[in-house]
Amino acid sequence: MGERRCLLVGSQCDTQEHLSRLGRAVTDLDAVFRDLALGGCRPALPDGTSLLLDPDASALEEGLRTAVARASADGATLFVAFTGHGFATASDFHLMTRKSSVGKPESAYALGKSFTDLLLEHPHLDGLVLVLDACESGHVLTVLGDVFKDIARSTGKRFEVLVSTGSGAAFACAFTAALARLMRSGTGTPRAFLTAHSALPLLCGQLRAQHPSHRVYDRGTEVSYNDPSLWLALNASRARRGIEQLADLLTWYRPTAGADTLAGQLDGHRAVAVTAPAGQGKSAFVASQAAQHDAVAVVTAATTPETFAEELARDLRRLPGFPAAVSTFRQTTPDAVLAGLDALHAQVLGPLALLGQPARVVVDGLDQLSATAHDPVLAGLDDLASDPRLEHVSLLVTARTGARLPHGAREFPLGTATRAELASYLTERGVPPHLHATILDRADGNWLAARTYADVAGALETADDLPSSLGAAFDRSLDAARTRPDRGDPLLDAVLTVLAAAGPGPVLPMSLLMEAVRLLAGPEPAHLVRDVLVRLQGLLVRSAAGTDEELVGFFHALLVEHLTSGDDLDLFEDLMGPPAPDGTEEPLPPSRRVRVTDGHGALADVLHARVPHQTQGHGTQPFDYALAAEPEHLWRAGRQKAVLHGLQCRTAARPADNLARWSAWLPRLTDAFGERSAESLTARHQLSGCTEATGRRAEALALARRLADDCRAALGPRHTATLAVRHDLIRWDDGGDLDERLEQAHALVSDVQQVHGPAHADTLGAQQTVAWLIGTRDPALGRTYLEEMLPTATRVLGAGDARVLLLRLNITYRLKQEGRQEEARSALAELVPEMAARLPAHDRHVLTARANLVELTAECGRHEEALAQSAELVSAMERVYGDEHPDVLTVRSNYAVHLLRAHRRSEALALLRQVANDQTRVLGPTHTVTLATRAFLNRLDGG
Repeated sequence: MGERRCLLVGSQCDTQEHLSRLGRAVTDLDAVFRDLALGGCRPALPDGTSLLLDPDASALEEGLRTAVARASADGATLFVAFTGHGFATASDFHLMTRKSSVGKPESAYALGKSFTDLLLEHPHLDGLVLVLDACESGHVLTVLGDVFKDIARSTGKRFEVLVSTGSGAAFACAFTAALARLMRSGTGTPRAFLTAHSALPLLCGQLRAQHPSHRVYDRGTEVSYNDPSLWLALNASRARRGIEQLADLLTWYRPTAGADTLAGQLDGHRAVAVTAPAGQGKSAFVASQAAQHDAVAVVTAATTPETFAEELARDLRRLPGFPAAVSTFRQTTPDAVLAGLDALHAQVLGPLALLGQPARVVVDGLDQLSATAHDPVLAGLDDLASDPRLEHVSLLVTARTGARLPHGAREFPLGTATRAELASYLTERGVPPHLHATILDRADGNWLAARTYADVAGALETADDLPSSLGAAFDRSLDAARTRPDRGDPLLDAVLTVLAAAGPGPVLPMSLLMEAVRLLAGPEPAHLVRDVLVRLQGLLVRSAAGTDEELVGFFHALLVEHLTSGDDLDLFEDLMGPPAPDGTEEPLPPSRRVRVTDGHGALADVLHARVPHQTQGHGTQPFDYALAAEPEHLWRAGRQKAVLHGLQCRTAARPADNLARWSAWLPRLTDAFGERSAESLTARHQLSGCTEATGRRAEALALARRLADDCRAALGPRHTATLAVRHDLIRWDDGGDLDERLEQAHALVSDVQQVHGPAHADTLGAQQTVAWLIGTRDPALGRTYLEEMLPTATRVLGAGDARVLLLRLNITYRLKQEGRQEEARSALAELVPEMAARLPAHDRHVLTARANLVELTAECGRHEEALAQSAELVSAMERVYGDEHPDVLTVRSNYAVHLLRAHRRSEALALLRQVANDQTRVLGPTHTVTLATRAFLNRLDGG
């Protein structure tokens, strides 16, 4: 996203009434624009200036010129606000500075001449919002309306103008003050952002004597829509994210009799499913009900089990008692059990079972789940709908008719709208009455069809001018977005191609869209891509538009199916009826010709090049999208062999979610390559590894034994896959005879060396297993073996490789077992900074190493040093987990012990009391950890 910048101007005029509130009002508005949690703007001028108070004419002109030129050069969005005095002439509107006079245009800044010349000279702004609070500022919209249209046509720019009044007075900077208050307080609606469009009615309500106005200009015309990326401020009173995503569906929504009846029928059921064909209004219905629920998740094709769980958990954290339930669940559930849970059970269902109060959950669009996410998400929802421990939780889902529903969910079909209800909607949309009957016939009670026809109806003279099918109506909207409908539009085609590959809903991070479009259409500036998105406005949904977190996608699955289908004969028969027998259906227009394979290929290339592998990017939008979508993009781009590598390189955070991922892909890989192929056997190897990682070792061993036989038969005893499975069997067979396992491990090392040579990662891995087995019996001998391996491992893998760092960590562990604490401490003190620099901050090995270092340092009698290390560990843990995570409370308690050893008793007691209070609130007063802390405190107080 291009940077957001602002320049605010407040100017008195010696020949006009003094504005006593000007300085305060403009300063406050400037502060709101620059507040990164609200307006999110940077200063527009290079010296860090965003506010010009009482500039002279030359300073005003120079400030505006510099702001526009810099924003254009950087592709930034610019917000310019002027508060003060102004006057209109027949052909312009003039901003007055200190020495200006009414009737002397040369003494003021000519907005129509000077500012518009700037925009033509610097055409690469990524959008402009002009805010004017001056008397007669409404004349700007009439006197300069045609000028603004010409600028929009010449530059292809989107810009908006918000004025404080019409042809009358603007009183005492009231508009500027009201706008600042509104940007601070929010709108009280579920929408994520405050735009000029949404602010206008609220400002009009507060300033009844002034009549504020708003206009939007795009591609040479004044338009009724607004660019969602040109928001003024984040809505300070915005709702939960799920409700935000559904809010746009309520713009024209009016409850129907059938929907009202259905809403009444849902009460009293633990789990219900609202079903209907595509376009029937399921999401709009659930949007109207969502505010009554505690958690809302909107499903898209990019939803993963992890992101689904996080979306629900994020909403539930607002529910009183849920954070404490999360902490209790983590503390009372054994680590081995936690490791085997998927994200939905670990983050949502487990804590909900301990909540002890009603909770209401909504899931919209269940039928949109990808093949990879479908089974694990549905399995979790099955438990939510049927587990006796979750009887206090109600579930509402929506899905297309015929979709698989949670077990036990009662299905309620959503009926079609009546002709009268759709006719009322068309009237409200301003559709000419002479078109109603034809639209109603073609819509046949379907909201999506009615909306799509209304979008293209405009000022059509006759019903014969209406598109003959829903697909043709989509094409009419797409053609309207073209800069030249009679010619090609490569940039638009590239955007359509990428979005069609991404699928419906706000799924694709804007940064990835930009990169993929550049691969297809060349290095177009980012602001031109966003211009295309505005032209496609009615066909898209955009989440967090105009921010670095923006997600974009087509508004409905039927549009994606239309763009990617080979013909238009059968796709919409459920909405339109069969095609006319005389063959009069409309021919396939150019806007339909989307080579979706190219879109999949472009996204696959971008994800491979731009998104980190492994876990470095977990929790970021690009990584989450890659985790969900990269294998599917590769598959649909015809790169099936690359799918295996993509699945191996990018892993979910929880073993259970990785297990579900491989379980979903194994049948497809087997069908494509054969049951005994290297690809299928490699996938089975990953599956057994994920099974073991969830704590199901006996099951994993059984899978590995069968796999070992199949690998030997299909690939031979020395194939890499066969050797890897043998390695797993040795590592996992804890109940086996140690001497026998050691013999197998030495044989494995010999075989791997023959295949790969001594200086290979697989050889080093097998050798480390030998060292581990030896060390369980003789720590000193195991350490010696590890130390002999270290030089080769460092040379082959690199000193910063995670495997080398963990090898060194194991050496310190063996040193401690031998009772050589000082040597272990010294080695660990050197290792911890390297691990912290190379591995993610949340990596458990890093935190374990830091905790071990604190313990060893104290055991070596270096209490002041241990105290400092303990304080650093507390800070690190708080950065990763927050102030109230149970593990953070534990390390804070340990820090208090180190304070005692340093003879800082009063500090230690104060900290322990605070920790005890936090544990009481987070874990509960009867939790064993809370009781232990309080018992320790009592002993200290008694001593």
